[in-house]
Amino acid sequence: MLYISPAYESVWGRSCQSLLASPSDWIDAIHPEDRPRFAADLFEHMTLGRGEIRRQLRIVRPDGSICWIYDRSFPIATERGRAAAGIATDITDRKRAEAMLRLGEEQKAFLVRLGDALRLLTDPDEARATAARLLAEHLDADRTYYADIDEIARIAEVRPDYTGQGMPSLAGRYDLTVHLDTLAILRSGRALVVDDVETAPELSEAARAVYRQYDIGAFITVGLVKRDRLAWALIVMSRTARRWTRAETSLVVDRTR
Repeated sequence: MLYISPAYESVWGRSCQSLLASPSDWIDAIHPEDRPRFAADLFEHMTLGRGEIRRQLRIVRPDGSICWIYDRSFPIATERGRAAAGIATDITDRKRAEAMLRLGEEQKAFLVRLGDALRLLTDPDEARATAARLLAEHLDADRTYYADIDEIARIAEVRPDYTGQGMPSLAGRYDLTVHLDTLAILRSGRALVVDDVETAPELSEAARAVYRQYDIGAFITVGLVKRDRLAWALIVMSRTARRWTRAETSLVVDRTR
C-alpha cells in the first residue's frame, strides 16, 4: 500500500489505519455481486498491463449501508514492479436520483395500464378484481384484495382476491374483533404499513396469530372512510417479511383516493 487518500474514510466508512493493518479490507468491502468483475479488472492491470479502466461499483460500509462509487484505475510502474492506482468518487446520490426517476416512469406506466384496464369495466367487483391483480403484479405481492367493512358488526367481507402461486384465496367473511386497533388506524385516514407481523408494535398477539394462520408476513392496508365510518379497505400482502418502500406505500394509498 503506497498511498491512501484521506477521503477513503468518508467513502468506505473505514479508517486509513485499518486499511494499512489489513490491506485487503477495501476489496472485501466491494459488494459480492460486483467483486468478480473488479477482480478481473485488477488481474488485467497487474498481469496484462491494461490501461485505464472505468467502472461503477457498490461497496458495503460497516453499518450495512450501500455506497456507489465511480472508480478509475490504471497501472503504474514502481521500484518493486507493477502496481495499480485508483481514484474513487462517491456517486450514491446520483444513483438514488436515477433510481427515483426510473421508479417514477414505472409508476406512470402502471397507472396508464390500470386506467386502460378499468376504463370499460362497469361492474364494481370486476373493477376491484382487476385493480387488485394489476397492483399485485406491479408490486410483486403474494396476495391483494378489497374488503367491505361493517364496523358495527365487526365483519369484513373479502371479495375475490388475487393470489400468487400456491396461495389460497381468502374470499369470504371474517370477524374483525382482534383487528380493532387496525380499524382505528384506517378510520383516522392513515395507512398501516407492516414490514414484519412478528415485530410490528401496532399488532396485538391475537392479530399476529391470525396472520400466521393465513401465512402473512407483511402487508400494507389503507381504508376508505364514508360518513365517519370505514367503508372498505385495500390490502396488499407478502408471504414473508418485506420492507415496503415509500413509493410502494404511496401507490397503494392512491388507489383509495
